Amino acid sequence: MVANHLSEQQLQRTHDLELRANRAKRLRDVQWILEREFGQVRCLSAVYGLLHRRGYSLLSPRPQHPQADLAAQEEFKERFRSRLEEIQTQYPDQRIEVWHEGEARFGQQGTLTRVWARTGSRPRAICQMQDGYIYVLAATCGEADQAEGLIAPRLDVDIVNLFLEQLSKRLQPYV
Repeated sequence: MVANHLSEQQLQRTHDLELRANRAKRLRDVQWILEREFGQVRCLSAVYGLLHRRGYSLLSPRPQHPQADLAAQEEFKERFRSRLEEIQTQYPDQRIEVWHEGEARFGQQGTLTRVWARTGSRPRAICQMQDGYIYVLAATCGEADQAEGLIAPRLDVDIVNLFLEQLSKRLQPYV
C-alpha cells in the first residue's frame, strides 16, 4: 500500500533528483515524478497543494548562460577586494571607485495575434510587424552616489566608446 503523504525526505529526494536538474519546470512534471518515483497519482491541484504546504512556490529562476563558470565567478569575488587593496597601495594619492555598468534594450516587437476560429482553418489578421528599439547604457557608483547614462538609437563600439568618454569626463580628478 502506498503512503498517502510524502515524507520530507522523499520530497527532498524528488526535489534533488528532478528540480535541481531543471527537468521539473512545470507542475505536470512534478505530478509525473510523484507517480513514477513514489507510485502516487494526484491531480494537479493536489500536487500544487502538496508543494505549497512543503514551502515550495513557483519562482522565476535567475537566468544563467549555459557556459557560465561558477567557480571562476566565486574566485573573482574572493580576489576582488585584495586586488583593490593592491591597486590602492600602488596609487596611494588616488581614490578608487567601483562603478557598475549595464546596457538594456527597450522597444517594441510585433506579437502574434490570436483569434478564435474553427480547428484546421488558418484565419488572417492584421498585426503590427515592424519593430523599433532604443538602447540605454548606464553606470552607477554607490560610494560616490553618482550615475551616468546615455540613450542611443543603436548599440555598437562607437556608442560604447562615446559613453565611456562621457563617463570619464564626469569622474573627479583624484579618481
